[in-house]
Parts: sequence; C-alpha cells; structure tokens
Amino acid sequence: MPKFPFTDATWFIYGKFLIRHFRDDECQQKSASLTYTTLLSLIPIITVMIVVFSVVPALADAREQLQEAIYNNLLPMSKATISGHISSFAEKSSNLGIIGIIGLFVTTIMTLITIEEAFNKIWRVHERASLVASVVRYWTMITLAPVVLGVAFGASGAIRGMDFLNQQVGGYGIDWAITAQVVSFIIMTAGFIGMYWFIPKAQVPVKHAIIAGVVVAVLFETLKQTFGLIMTNFTSYEAIYGAFAALPIFLLWIYLSWNVILLGVEISYTLTIFDPDNKQPAQPVLSLLSMLDLTYQRHKSGQTVSEHELRALLKGQELSSWYEYINHLIEHKLITHTKDDSYILRTDLNTINLWQFYKTLSYPLPTQDELLHQAQSRPNAWTLTLARHLKQVEVLAQDEMNFRLSSLFDNVVKEPTPTPNITPPTLPTPKLLPTAPNEPAPNQDKTSILTTKVAQVKAWLKRKSTPKD
Repeated sequence: MPKFPFTDATWFIYGKFLIRHFRDDECQQKSASLTYTTLLSLIPIITVMIVVFSVVPALADAREQLQEAIYNNLLPMSKATISGHISSFAEKSSNLGIIGIIGLFVTTIMTLITIEEAFNKIWRVHERASLVASVVRYWTMITLAPVVLGVAFGASGAIRGMDFLNQQVGGYGIDWAITAQVVSFIIMTAGFIGMYWFIPKAQVPVKHAIIAGVVVAVLFETLKQTFGLIMTNFTSYEAIYGAFAALPIFLLWIYLSWNVILLGVEISYTLTIFDPDNKQPAQPVLSLLSMLDLTYQRHKSGQTVSEHELRALLKGQELSSWYEYINHLIEHKLITHTKDDSYILRTDLNTINLWQFYKTLSYPLPTQDELLHQAQSRPNAWTLTLARHLKQVEVLAQDEMNFRLSSLFDNVVKEPTPTPNITPPTLPTPKLLPTAPNEPAPNQDKTSILTTKVAQVKAWLKRKSTPKD
C-alpha cells in the first residue's frame, strides 16, 4: 500500500485515533439507542421548555423565537408539520395540572440521565453520581436553560430594534436575516460547549470542550443544510411512505444528529488522551504506585492532590486507563475524594504491605526492563528499592520453575521438600485514617450515622443527669 506524504502528519494520526475510538466505543449503537429515547421524550422536553416560557411573562415574546429555532434545527424539511404540533403543545401546556407538569419534568430528567450515562461510558467513568445529585443538577439546568435562551433572544430583539442600527449608509445596511443566523449559530455552539463540559462526570478541560463544541456546531450546520438539500431534490420516499413519510425521515435525522453529537464527545475525550509522540506507557503497577506515592507525599505535608496532578503522572494513551486506576484506588480505600474534587490518603500505609496491595491488582509484576524505563523517566528512590526486591523474587521464581515442560505434563515433577519451622508471615491489618471532625467516613451508610448520633446524644444526657460531687 503506497504511503502518502500526510500519513505521518499529526492531524492524520489523530484522525485515525478518533475514528478508532468512535468505532470501538460503539457510538453508532449508542446513537440508535438515544434515537429511540429521543423519540419517546422529545414531546415532554419541548413541552417543559414551553411551560417555563409560559410561566415567566417576561419571556413571552421570546417564545416565538424559540419555536422558530426548533423548526429550523429539529428537522430541516418538516417545518409545517412540526410547527402545527408545537403550537398544539403550547396551547395544551397551559392546561396541565401539577401532576402533569411534574411528570413531564421527571421524563425530561430521566432522558438527561440516559444521555449522561452515554457520555460517561465514552469517558470511561464508572462512578455514578447519586440520583438526588443528578435530579437537582438537571432540574436546575432545564429550568435555567429557557431563561438563558429567553434573555439571549430578547437581547437580540432589542439590538435589532435600535434605530441607528437600521439606518443605511451609502445604500448599505445590516442584513438582519444573516445576523439572526449568526446569533443562532453562536447560541448552538455555546450549547454544545456547555454540553461537553457539563454533562460528563469528569473534569473535562475547557479548551477541549470548546474545540469539540465548535467542530460539532460546524458539522451539525453542514449536516442540516445537506440533509435539507437532499430531501428537497429527492422526494421519491414520499411515494413509498405516503402520509408516514415524515416519520422515517425524522428518525434518520435524529440518528445522524446523535452520531455528530457523540463524535463531539469523542473529540473532547481523545484530545485529552492523544499523544502525538506515542510515548511508551508505564507499567500499570508502577503507574498506580506513582499515583499512591504522590498522594502519600502530599498527605505527609497535610495537603491534597488534584486530579490534574495525578493525571500528569500518566503518559499518552495510558490516560485511557485513568478511571480504571483511580477507581481501583478508591474502591480499595487507599485514597478518597474531598469536597473540592481533590484526593487524599484514606488508608494508613504503615498498615499495608506491598504484597497486600499487589493481590488487589489484576496486572503482572513489572519486569526489570520496565523498572529501568521507569527509573529513567521518573527517577525516584522507591523505584530502585522495588527493583532490588523484585530481582530477588525473580531469582526465587526461576529456581522454583527450573524443570522441563515435559516433566510438568508427565506429572513427574518432584515436590519440593518442605522447610521446617517456616510459616507465612503475618499480614498487617489495613487501618483507615481518621476523618475530619463531625464528618462521616466515606461509604458509611445513613443508618450507622444515625446510630452514632443517637449514642452521642444519650451519652450527653447521661453526663447532664449525673450529679456532680
């Protein structure tokens, strides 16, 4: 296969890297699932936004602009059909009772949680946010989003109404149709940027979210214009589907839209882990020990360690294992979160040895070559100490496995003579570090917290009731 001059270019390598992740993460299957979810929840979502616009009188004028934006972006070739349904929703939304409105909000929030799960799978996030936190977060978003859109549309209308902006100079004036399209594109871009930065339960770099948002906004606008052009010039589908022609076209549009949106998630993620130099990643055990070492050093000085600092210890494509590493350390109570999304030591490292730590891992021990590479790239004293001990382990392993494979399969390997008076060493019991005063320990359930509080109250009452000498 001939090699083109651009095959070694960074942009081409990144393009292949992005496409491979898009395929490996099954984004097309995720898009199909989200298409079905969107079909069921689209009406409640639109109705909720219209209800919010109806409740706030100041946003009444911006409601028509919102509807026009929906007509333009929801499906390029179904303005007339969709506008009739939207108008019907707007008329009926004022007749909804409290139960109906709550039901619409719940449906909308559950849809957003489904979208969040799809985003988190791409970001390799295994830790799920609590249901209460997700509900509060998305309730706030669906309540404020119409208000922000209303303010944006209102400001656009106010600027358009300024007299000096409507004057012509030398026969030239401002084309408000183009201005409206530019404003709509800016709002759409801001929405995509906010989506890629806000929804994943990960610390998404703002720069990467902006790049993904701008790229997807351009792709989405291009897709919308291309889709509309194709549907205008190729109308044979109407002869096949007849009155139902809008339904398959609508499903196709939603499916393509979700592919573009998930591509943006992949862009924001792959920009974080892409390494153009293709550096050799460190051995997993050594990476975990490096993360634990940094947290331990900060613990000795009474400080926390940020996610950015821990991520900086990983190299290139090894960043794709970030959540696997950090979740392992959290699940085995070696480190824990803080309120400001940093990390602190959770277990006293004086009460756990290297063998206990290694038994929790599913990775092999590092080889001498990997230790040498680690010592060269990140020189520190513990790497040399570990290399010395693992060298002894390697010598013992070579001695124990010094027999022919034929002897193994013929079951003629002599059992080693047991050495008397040698027992396995007693392993220390890991001890959790004390938590801050009046702060429950991580993963402590509400029942145990309540029991502790009741015991504290009883002890206080007993002290109060005991007469003093």
